Amino acid sequence: MNLYLKTLLVFGPFGILMGILGVMAFGFSFGLKFGILFFLLIWGIVLVLSFIHVKLSERMHPEDPDEVHKVHHVREIELSLPFNDAFNLCNESLTLFDRCAIVKKDLSQGKIVAERGPSLWSMGQVISFDIQQTNVWQTRIMLSSKPPLRTTIIDFGRNLKNVEKIAQYLREKGGT
Repeated sequence: MNLYLKTLLVFGPFGILMGILGVMAFGFSFGLKFGILFFLLIWGIVLVLSFIHVKLSERMHPEDPDEVHKVHHVREIELSLPFNDAFNLCNESLTLFDRCAIVKKDLSQGKIVAERGPSLWSMGQVISFDIQQTNVWQTRIMLSSKPPLRTTIIDFGRNLKNVEKIAQYLREKGGT
């Protein structure tokens, strides 16, 4: 679904709610005007933020142009490394980021989950690795970065930047 349409569907009910509250508090005429004004103000702000999100994401030149509108990004990476070396390399890749803490690390299941703290541009990110051995010298990694809140619509390209940065690091260090 289009990012701008999502913002309208998510923030539109706030205008309706404010209109109802305005009608209840100040009468029909003022409440209706207040609701419309509030809706236009909120939606205008969200449209500007959505536009900034798209422009920041486009600068990273994702593999798929539709990825610019998403906030959850996934990459599949094949490394020419044994499982343990790939696991350690994934763990090491998290040092690329400030305020990144490992929440779960399980070698037997091949899973690493880390969280990045909030910043001016986002509420934080959850970065996860699902590491699987395909043969003795090959490992497949499913890399994911997403917002901690499922309701996030705009992340200003932070999750895309995370997966691109980690994928590049893994390819340089581990081979494709």
